[in-house]
Amino acid sequence: MTNTTILTVEELNILYIVKGDGRNETIDNFFDMLPDIDDEDVKKIAESALEKLQDMSDEDFAGIDFEDDFSNNLE
Repeated sequence: MTNTTILTVEELNILYIVKGDGRNETIDNFFDMLPDIDDEDVKKIAESALEKLQDMSDEDFAGIDFEDDFSNNLE
């Protein structure tokens, strides 16, 4: 994963919630979810995660271990 796609723990938590079968489906799930987020702080985190997700490759997305505790992915 490149430096521009390093995800925070908060971003990874949201990503885990909306994860689809692949990167594109996950991006679609983010767009479906964003209008329903009322909390501005959570919305900013979700938007940041979405931006990073859009910038990463399918290979980078496939390399995310959703069973991991994410300690290796922290900034």
